[in-house]
Amino acid sequence: MSVDQSPYSVPNTNLEADSSKDNGILQLPRLSAWAVFLLAIFTCGIYVYVWLYTRTKVINTVCSNKKISTELTNTAISICIIDYLMTIYMMVFVESTNNGLIMLENLIGIGSIISTFIWIYAIRDRLHIIENVSKDSEFWIGGGLTFLFGVIYLQCKINQMIDGRQS
Repeated sequence: MSVDQSPYSVPNTNLEADSSKDNGILQLPRLSAWAVFLLAIFTCGIYVYVWLYTRTKVINTVCSNKKISTELTNTAISICIIDYLMTIYMMVFVESTNNGLIMLENLIGIGSIISTFIWIYAIRDRLHIIENVSKDSEFWIGGGLTFLFGVIYLQCKINQMIDGRQS
């Protein structure tokens, strides 16, 4: 038995990064928009933040020159957690006549919605950058539909971009 055939020899492998591998939209997971919708319903909206966070991590690795800031993601998640806790507290412990706490809870809810939309539109912007999409392209992610349908619409467009890239 020669040295090259020995089971104890050092394996011959290529440790170079594969530069032919596509680092674009194909790195994002393809998931049915219905699955996103149902998961968001069954988890009372918590899956929306899971979806945003996981897509942000992938987008930041793909689009390294224009990352979504961790301050934005951490702020949106923190405000969301505070909003959920405040809502539970209000439902369990507070009478409906405590106008000060009701106002505070409403303001936190508005802050949660605003920070979430900023995050959603940041992802929309990075998807346009990753795929080099122009307004006349079929892959353009419309602002109005993004506002109305949020992560469900973004997942539909991601799926459309993936399908377009694979065909």
